[in-house]
Amino acid sequence: MVRFFLGDWLVTDEAAGKNAASVPTLATVADLSDVNQVVEQAVMAWPLSERLRRLSLPLLTYTEADWQYYQFLVLRDCVTITSIAAWDPHTRLTTEHGSAALLHGLYVLPDWQGQGLGWRLVKAVAERAVALPVDGLLIKAERTAASYFKKRGLLAVPAANRQDYPYQFWLNL
Repeated sequence: MVRFFLGDWLVTDEAAGKNAASVPTLATVADLSDVNQVVEQAVMAWPLSERLRRLSLPLLTYTEADWQYYQFLVLRDCVTITSIAAWDPHTRLTTEHGSAALLHGLYVLPDWQGQGLGWRLVKAVAERAVALPVDGLLIKAERTAASYFKKRGLLAVPAANRQDYPYQFWLNL
């Protein structure tokens, strides 16, 4: 039996079932394959044509070089990475709402979706971003994820021009 603390509660894997995900930790480049497996499985579950999902994957998966730019926070069950958040702690973006750090990607394995893991990762990124300091977190989302951020009350940020990301959201810190 595996035991760990979730907040102030002692949780066992038997008692928690799928909710037995760990606290967010930093992934290393050694986790690259597992990170990309989460991205691939999440993307393949998007409500798009199979061809579009397949063509999108090479643009959305990460390489070793990405570790120079992004930090990858992950949640794991006992062994497997179940969800990831990739964010850029190095670059400050200027927006109409103030300075921002960028949340680049948020992916949760399909079987683990709907359990609050993605939002837990967003909050973990926000906690780290406060120390930079920045005023907020800018999220550039795919169309399929826009409703996720809207439901959580994030402010939709209109694209500044035609080349800008059309689905952007602001989380005030």
